[in-house]
Amino acid sequence: MWCTVHVLTPFVLLGAVPFRRDVTRLQKLGVHGVITLNEPFETLVPSSMYKSRGIDHLVIPTRDYMFAPSLVDINQAIDFIHRNASCGKITYIHCKAGRGRSTTIVLCYLVKYKNMTPAAAFEHVRSKRARVLLTHSQWKVLFSGD
Repeated sequence: MWCTVHVLTPFVLLGAVPFRRDVTRLQKLGVHGVITLNEPFETLVPSSMYKSRGIDHLVIPTRDYMFAPSLVDINQAIDFIHRNASCGKITYIHCKAGRGRSTTIVLCYLVKYKNMTPAAAFEHVRSKRARVLLTHSQWKVLFSGD
């Protein structure tokens, strides 16, 4: 089973947790960075596997369901995406289903680095991945950076 990848910008991909066999496919898509927003028990690919294929891996353990990444973690993640994009490198951002935690990061990136409003960023992402769903705490952190 291949994790579904949604192209949000030329350098930002969003999706669900990849399996080990997906790492080669991500590499073939040109991915040079992966951001994992899973709890440790949800993570299926070790950092060493990404590293062996020349892919930088940023791990930000974030609880599922009602939780959002911290502002410190969000800034670390969106700066990671921006550094990659500035060099023409693609970043794949995922949580378990690619709907909440990872979407929060992508929205914050679009607001900060693409000068979108939170509403415009959400509509853009939803136009590419209809199943995105943010909790109250995830919306709150998105607007706290405004």
